[in-house]
Amino acid sequence: MHYLRNNILTFIIFFYGCSSFSYKTVVDKDGVIQIIATPDHFLPYCEKVIKDDGTVAFGFMILFLDEQKTVEGAAGMLTNKKTCLKWKTGAKKILDIGELITLKGFGDIEEPRTATEFTYTFNKHGSYHINGRSINFFSIRNNYGSCFSVNPDRCR
Repeated sequence: MHYLRNNILTFIIFFYGCSSFSYKTVVDKDGVIQIIATPDHFLPYCEKVIKDDGTVAFGFMILFLDEQKTVEGAAGMLTNKKTCLKWKTGAKKILDIGELITLKGFGDIEEPRTATEFTYTFNKHGSYHINGRSINFFSIRNNYGSCFSVNPDRCR
């Protein structure tokens, strides 16, 4: 039994430490998009938004670095600054303790990429331009089963 446990531990270390896995997109039969990547490919973000009536809101989103080294976004909801920062912290907790992350959303991930002037910086990767693609944010989950969503029903 001790021998088997050591071999499994060696396999896990090899799989997570030596694997070249970095990004994968899966679309299920219901059209839900899953972005599967390591935590360093995700960036929870709160963006200040001036609405048409002049009021200020904050848009919660999770940006992700895709396989072409461009930035895509999973947009959440408009809210106030305090709530947006709370949601950002919730998503960051999932990223901090996970080794493999699954972000779920809905939208068209196949739209053509269009270069924009906006750039975002990802630790371990550098700064990259946003590519104009986005999906609606559903949830973010790590390999340990921890999940965050602005709608708790989406973590069930």
